Formats: sequence, C-alpha cells, structure tokens
Amino acid sequence: HPFIFKIPFNEKYPSALKEKYGDQIDLVQTKKETKFTMKALLEDIPGKEWVWWCADDRFLFSIDERRASQLYSFVTDLNDFRIGGIMVTNNQWNNRFLIDRKSITTPNGEKLIRKSTYHGFYSHHFIRARILKRAFLRDEYPDDYKLSTNDNVCKTLGLWPNPRKKTRWDEQVYLPAHRIAVFQETFAGGKLTQACRNAFLRRGLSLPALEVAATAKR
Repeated sequence: HPFIFKIPFNEKYPSALKEKYGDQIDLVQTKKETKFTMKALLEDIPGKEWVWWCADDRFLFSIDERRASQLYSFVTDLNDFRIGGIMVTNNQWNNRFLIDRKSITTPNGEKLIRKSTYHGFYSHHFIRARILKRAFLRDEYPDDYKLSTNDNVCKTLGLWPNPRKKTRWDEQVYLPAHRIAVFQETFAGGKLTQACRNAFLRRGLSLPALEVAATAKR
C-alpha cells in the first residue's frame, strides 16, 4: 500500500511496532490529551494535503481492490481544493444525508455523490488535513477536552445536537454511489466483536486473549 501511518504514543516507545512495520509507520510522541495528540500528528502536514483518516476501532472487512486503487489515483491527482473529503463506504444511514444530490464522476466512471453533512466523519476515508485541524485544533477548545457524541468536534462538524437537520456543510464531501469497502468495529463494550473474531479465523490468524461479544455487531 502507498500509506505511511502516523501513530501516536505517550511515554513508552512502541519498538515492537517499529521493528515489525519499519518505514510504513511514523511514531509520534504526544501528550495524552486529544488536542495535543492531533496537533502533534498534523503539525507537519499542509492543510490542502490528503490524509487517509482511519480510526483504530475499525478494521477492513472487504474491499474492491481495483476500484479502491482507481479512487486513490483520482484523489491524489485531484486539484480541486474545494473538495475536502471522499469516502469509500456507503450505507443506508449515510444515504439519509445525500440531500444535495450533486455528483461527480471519476475518469474510471466511479459516481461520487455529494453529502450535505459530515455524518460518517469517523469512518475511514480520504480527508484534507485542513478539516482535521478545523475539527480538533480550534483555539476555543480547552486543552483537556474529551471526545463524545456531543463534544466540540461534533458541534464544529454540525453533527450535534441534530445531525438530521438539513444544515449546509461548507466543505464538499463525497461518497461512492456503490460502496468500495466495508469496515467493521473491532470492539463492542470492551469485548471483541463477532465480526472481528470471524475475520481473524478467516485469515488463519490466532485470536487474541480477549472475551468475544455474545451477539454479532453489524
């Protein structure tokens, strides 16, 4: 893959990760607070640069590799800086927020539909660094702010208090008309999800010594 993953750590340097992944990862020492963590991860990235935003509580379940590679080429060649986010997933929940119904088509024929809100912000997707800075590093945020469903970040992105409200989001964000990849959650209530367990077994990997949730997650 073409990515270099920036991974934060606090006190102890994760040497085992570096030994395993080498130049594919960039380990960044930060303070524990979200604001300082995001500042350290983003400080050397220009606002117009694309970032593959990938929260660590989800894993890749399935992907159309051909279409994903084509979309990557489209994104990295894109000179329209008004476009701030391009997703690879699509589901019924996301479709509630396609109020704009404007679309663009890539040179490979991939139809991308514009979203009216940034619902799905924490899903894995391509995003301009400027949006991450705007979301996490505002001067008015306290240094020790916490992430939650009604936090400062969600308010900035227009996701709270009413994500269903037809509020105009001023950044252009698109998702594919037909999903390119599926991501699943790793944990549910501190337990390994059934989907994650099954993914380990399907790939012939040893299961971690963790309790597995009794019911399937998605």
